[in-house]
Amino acid sequence: MDQRNAMASPTIKSIAEAANVSVATVSLALRNHPRISRETVERIHEIARSQGYRPNPLVTALMTHVRATAPTRNEAVATLGFINAYPEKDPLKVSPSFALNFQGARDRAEQMGYRLDTFWAKEASMTARRLTNILQARGIYGILVGPLPHSKGHLSLLWPQFSASSIGYSMWRPHLHRAVSHHAHAMSLALRKLNRLGYRRIGLAMSPNFNERVDHHWLANYLFYQFYIKEKDRIPPLIDETNNMQNFPRWFKQHQPDAVISAHISGYEWLVKLKVSIPDEVGFAHLDLDPHQVDLSGINQRPDLIGAAAMDLLINQMNRNERGIPVDPKLLLIESIWVNGATTRKPMIGPDGEAEDLRWRSERELQRKQRVKPKRARKPDL
Repeated sequence: MDQRNAMASPTIKSIAEAANVSVATVSLALRNHPRISRETVERIHEIARSQGYRPNPLVTALMTHVRATAPTRNEAVATLGFINAYPEKDPLKVSPSFALNFQGARDRAEQMGYRLDTFWAKEASMTARRLTNILQARGIYGILVGPLPHSKGHLSLLWPQFSASSIGYSMWRPHLHRAVSHHAHAMSLALRKLNRLGYRRIGLAMSPNFNERVDHHWLANYLFYQFYIKEKDRIPPLIDETNNMQNFPRWFKQHQPDAVISAHISGYEWLVKLKVSIPDEVGFAHLDLDPHQVDLSGINQRPDLIGAAAMDLLINQMNRNERGIPVDPKLLLIESIWVNGATTRKPMIGPDGEAEDLRWRSERELQRKQRVKPKRARKPDL
């Protein structure tokens, strides 16, 4: 009998017997549940390691499927928290991108059998301790932090109590797992599309706050692009600290770009005020398009997919029973897509149905004219 027990695979029951606790306590401790003391959790984990216990991945997959296909009776397990630190309480009223971040996260949570409730960090008399107590009282141990109002932000909570992830680069402390737009790819995409539409002297205009919110990736890739183009087409970026980019007209008149990339609608408004012809004379590309805004060309960062990806990071942690600030934070990048709007030239469609590169269209037309032989004059009839 003893020999058979020694050869049997370790179970939660065998760990409970060795630790002299209940099976329920072992189950919670192996999930690092905050209701179990840290000392007990560490002791049970040590016993599990000594017995060679490994969680069954099929059981984990089954429980994930159960959560995703059937409502749970225990609301405390099924509810996750979304932290909104903006002055606006309703996440749908902060900004179009923020609203889509939240909607994408909420939809993914519901797909996986969870409910996502919002918690307003800017509520009167709200403190880190009070917010932590509210979450714990609701039985919520998984939280998703939305983008913060300002770059280099931080949020204080009792992080060892929670599984957590975040959206964007705006929260510098603590450094959680996060899902973000692939900003470097987005800038390369915008430059490539504008080049294919025939624009040469492409300028970048943005505020320092936006530059920091994307961890300088837009500016870095723009400067990298400038390094490789002809010197006559290089334009220094405008990093404008003034409200509504008051330095834009002087920068534009001095450098005369034929296309402007910006994350601010004020860049487009200045072009209108300067009475330039858009898109023929000067093109405009917005780096953070509202997906419902069809009149501007530019980048759709797909904020709903970013929210869903951040929720995946959170739920994966909960499935692995991971809590607290991660030792090795993960960064999940979501690629953007280009939107052809009314503020850039329309792409020419080639014989194969693909958009042609307008950079070479004028050269091809010239070559075509050179190949055409002039018609001989017809002799008059006598």
